Amino acid sequence: MDDNFGLSAEEFRIQAVYSDETRQFRSPAEPTAADWVNVRLRVGRGTVSAAFLCTNEREYLMEEAETQGAFSYFQATLPPTAEEMTYYFRLQCGEAVGYYTKYGFFSEYKHEGEFRIFRDYRTPDWAKGAVMYQIYPDRFANGDVSNDVKTNEYIYLKQKTEQVTDWNSLPAASDINRFYGGDLQGVLNKLDYLAELGVEVLYFNPLFVSPSNHKYDTQDYWHIDPHFGKIVRESGSVLAADAKTNETASLYA
Repeated sequence: MDDNFGLSAEEFRIQAVYSDETRQFRSPAEPTAADWVNVRLRVGRGTVSAAFLCTNEREYLMEEAETQGAFSYFQATLPPTAEEMTYYFRLQCGEAVGYYTKYGFFSEYKHEGEFRIFRDYRTPDWAKGAVMYQIYPDRFANGDVSNDVKTNEYIYLKQKTEQVTDWNSLPAASDINRFYGGDLQGVLNKLDYLAELGVEVLYFNPLFVSPSNHKYDTQDYWHIDPHFGKIVRESGSVLAADAKTNETASLYA
């Protein structure tokens, strides 16, 4: 933000304000319903006159617990509860007030971006420290050319689809209707390569039926998009050159 409580950056140092949901700033990071939870906030040394941890029920005055170099650390302890809890921070610098959430630092509280505590939640042991690799399927590897989206197969956001044949070509200014042909067979073909990289977990962009190349606008959560899997039966033709709608888009079911 720009106003820095109405103070200069040198006086308040907004970039020094920080907290998150890891064990460095919340202990235990994954509390049970019976746990007391210690929450910490980092600020610039000497820049805050009072700090409050604000939950959906009350405010807790935080105590300055530690100073390290240019930083001071405030903390407060939350009591046991079985309920989900949200919280944010309210800071005072003399008469000025500011607020800190996961979205950053603000001069007015925006009622969004609160930190959350889910009691009795545990991250699976296999996920802790695992090397994860995210795959955007259409741009990863084309293992089955028979399921590729064809040029002019259908219209998406008023643009006809385009089959990209040169994998070294750069994205277009409006790239959402361009398809490189990546699919699940391409991922299967590259499993040895991924293993050699040390990858332990694959995280996929959406795989379900969708007209876009990113698949975040899913149309059918019950089926994998056939352009990523298998097109069992194909009939029809691409759109006519003058087509403006998908009424005759017989290749896209």
